[in-house]
Amino acid sequence: GVGSQQDIAKKLIAEQQEMPVEDVWRVVQYLGYKISYERVQIIAREVDNDASGYISFQELLKLVRRVRDAEREAISTVFEILAEEGIRLQLRDLGHALAELRYYVTEDLIKHILDHLRLKSNQYVTQDETVAFLNALREKDGFTPQERREMEGAFEHQCQVTAQRRFLQQLEEHPHPPKTGSPKTAPASPTTGLQIPVPASPKTTHASPRPPGVNLDAVRADHAVDALRASRVMRWFGFTKPLQQVQTMLDEIDLDARGKLEITEFLKLMQRQFSELRGEQWNLFTMLDNKGNDHVMVSKIPFAVQKLSQYGASIAKAEKAANENHFTLMDTKESVSRSTFQAFFKSFRRLEIDEMRQHACYNASEVLALRECFNKFDKDRSGTVEKRELAKIIAEYFPEATKSKEGRAEMQLILKDVDQDGNGALDFLEFLVLMRRCDDIRDESDIQLEETVAVALGIEADELEGYRSIFAAKANWVGELTPADVQSIMSYITEFSDEDVSALNAIVREVHPDHKLLMRFPQFLQVMKRLVDDNVGNINQHCERTLKRASQRGSLLL
Repeated sequence: GVGSQQDIAKKLIAEQQEMPVEDVWRVVQYLGYKISYERVQIIAREVDNDASGYISFQELLKLVRRVRDAEREAISTVFEILAEEGIRLQLRDLGHALAELRYYVTEDLIKHILDHLRLKSNQYVTQDETVAFLNALREKDGFTPQERREMEGAFEHQCQVTAQRRFLQQLEEHPHPPKTGSPKTAPASPTTGLQIPVPASPKTTHASPRPPGVNLDAVRADHAVDALRASRVMRWFGFTKPLQQVQTMLDEIDLDARGKLEITEFLKLMQRQFSELRGEQWNLFTMLDNKGNDHVMVSKIPFAVQKLSQYGASIAKAEKAANENHFTLMDTKESVSRSTFQAFFKSFRRLEIDEMRQHACYNASEVLALRECFNKFDKDRSGTVEKRELAKIIAEYFPEATKSKEGRAEMQLILKDVDQDGNGALDFLEFLVLMRRCDDIRDESDIQLEETVAVALGIEADELEGYRSIFAAKANWVGELTPADVQSIMSYITEFSDEDVSALNAIVREVHPDHKLLMRFPQFLQVMKRLVDDNVGNINQHCERTLKRASQRGSLLL
């Protein structure tokens, strides 16, 4: 509504009294409108009365009204195609109309919203009712009440365990416990140690270590998450994004530049993930529907699973999901409707997420890679890794944990916490929990080091986000790049000679704490800065020529 839009506008413009035109797109996305970036930029320039390149509070409100008008025009166009006489749209076609407007909504949510709208008919909707539907959809952030409660519960749980962990760290440093505030019960959710909810299996679910006489449930929580904590909650719901990519996504939604997302902002982040996923499913079905009769042959579903599964197709899970929706993949001559297709993928994804939660929130491809690592140290194939081997694993995969007294002490606490039966050996599920805990520690260390490196190198916020986007696009699943990856990145500007490659390798080894040919994001920043400072491969001259050509092309277009 207008009130909420004014609140957002004030939040954005409170300090500077105006905002750059290019930032308006973030506001429109935040409000939940599905209008193209190009159209928003055109409208922004139209309402920028003094052509200053900045939007005032009143101009922003005018822009939002124009966006609403543009959406009404789009609704009219869709009605002309799908509705009777362009006036009445059959309810069965509402999902199609929403998809044409780029709103991909589940049948459960459509039914929930329609149940709360006062429709003139139970057979069709008008254009005004469609406008009301979209307003209700935005107010609900694209989730049913049950979905919203589940996400709010996981979000609050992450906030609480983060506060508990910090409290225990303070307790170790200062024997007298800090104030915990009034008791507050955290939402129920499986957990491993003090980290995100991990497996729901009894073998790996256990309580956090609680010092005698300390009520951890009474610890005050900051009801907001940074990129690291947001990535943990996202994994709980099956979205395994690299930390740097999550940071970029957070920056787009973090309107007040606090560096953290409150629950309203986090729900918008999650809504984008689910909307993108549903859009992929919708478009794939449309592509496979060769006859245009809103049905797809069962024989094509394994291909669809392979295309849409983020972590590698599993025929066994696909068959189980098919059975839950009253068909089998063996009936290759049968077909399924779009509704059944969507229900199938809802079941399939739930099976994927259940499996992830049993595996410390690692996806199938990550589990496969970690299984190879586990087997390398499980030499006798007993299904466990002995204590003497654990030190080798940690030294190889997390060497930073062995380089300080504090790191070794923390690792001992983690091992004690993870080893549920206390036999000094870890089975595979316990090993996964250990890897998750170590990954979290390393990610947290990356964030702290990134801040230090950015300040030391004088990297501004905009430049930092540019580097982050480049890194996230190339980094592997553990968040690392190789020199070959950097060469690939630089190939858009210049080609490295053998001498340049040797110089690059030398720089990478120099900035890596263990002199390896690997880079996490903080080291990537150092490497890129050195490449520019040392002008490796004449990179500076090539950049100037590239920018000059881009400028000339822009002039020709104008």
